[in-house]
Amino acid sequence: MKRILQYGRHLLRARGRHGTHSPFVYAFVEQVMRARPQVALPQQDRFRPKEAGLLYQTLRYLSPRVICADPAVLDAVAAIATQALPDVPVQAWTSEPVPPQALLICNADDVLPDRLQHLPDHPLKVLLAGPHEHKAAESIWMRVAASASVKMSIDYWYFGLLVSDPAFKAKQHFRLR
Repeated sequence: MKRILQYGRHLLRARGRHGTHSPFVYAFVEQVMRARPQVALPQQDRFRPKEAGLLYQTLRYLSPRVICADPAVLDAVAAIATQALPDVPVQAWTSEPVPPQALLICNADDVLPDRLQHLPDHPLKVLLAGPHEHKAAESIWMRVAASASVKMSIDYWYFGLLVSDPAFKAKQHFRLR
């Protein structure tokens, strides 16, 4: 019941494509939030169908050169990524450096903020799965989004996207529905 109320509060604060004054976010809403995958996505345990569709569309929109996924979500991400971007390699994110123009996909867990502090200085996008799954995850999402290196954060309930790219001059936060 509490999660339903939290989701309702999120929807009240969230915006759609109108009211976002960022071309990147407007296009994100159009191509990710409003679009539906045209392929049948594989059934797996980690992501529900709506989440899998959003992940599929997010991968297609961001079109990273490499996807680095936390081992906890690696299999589920790889299953969806092979349909969304068949030519993009998916690798486990452990302690090795993240390559340039990679998309990092991980869960919101207690070790995440420490692991994100050791990321490279080049532009990076981090997709956080389940930023509202529980109170600790939400706290971690807020702390990581407030980090000085994050220039833009997009909260779309099932996922949170963090962008640390100097092309974005001012720090921005968007809640989308």
